[in-house]
Amino acid sequence: MLNEAARKIFDDYYGFDDGLIKSFEYDFFHADALRIKIDVYARNYELEGDVWRTVRIIIDDVSEVRSVFEAGAFNVICSRVKLLNFDGKWCVEVDGDFGGIPISLEAIRNYSTCYVVGERVEVLEVDG
Repeated sequence: MLNEAARKIFDDYYGFDDGLIKSFEYDFFHADALRIKIDVYARNYELEGDVWRTVRIIIDDVSEVRSVFEAGAFNVICSRVKLLNFDGKWCVEVDGDFGGIPISLEAIRNYSTCYVVGERVEVLEVDG
């Protein structure tokens, strides 16, 4: 389950806006379970100064994932990383710009190039 500390990190980093995706890892830690680890490098807006850190987002018991990245390109986050809940499942959506379309799981499936749906989300500051 998502805890308040995870939501606070998303808020403190303003959805990792203007940050970089350092890695997107598929981890088959059990034969029947998938875990996704996303490392982002972003600024913590709640701290004085220009403090940038690596933050790891871990999604457990993944039931759905799409990750399309342009080879050789920097993966700059322009439209935030969103933490959403749909019917008890957690969704981490990366950089989707939905304009006037209401964000729903169906809209994410249709328009997002990077998202993960799972049972639990954990967020950790890796350095700093």
